Amino acid sequence: MDRLPGVGITAQEKTNPPRTRAQEVPSGITGMRVIIVDSNERRDYEEAMRRKSMERTLQALEKLEQRVAVVSNLERHNFGSPPGTGSAVAERFAG
Repeated sequence: MDRLPGVGITAQEKTNPPRTRAQEVPSGITGMRVIIVDSNERRDYEEAMRRKSMERTLQALEKLEQRVAVVSNLERHNFGSPPGTGSAVAERFAG
């Protein structure tokens, strides 16, 4: 297909056209229109943000698991010590 220089491809000419949809929903406020737009770009962006958030949560859970293991190990080794000393050591390393 021959095109003039600087002329872009329209959505109809693309082999995989974008799936952008718009839908008007009730706003509950007289005179205000609310239109919800769903596009591939927005969906990809939101999915990337969810993956990023899940990765941060996974890292935080792994750190918490390590801290719990340290505290459990300290409490196990301080089992025979006087009351209160094991918990104080464990609390010091827990935070």
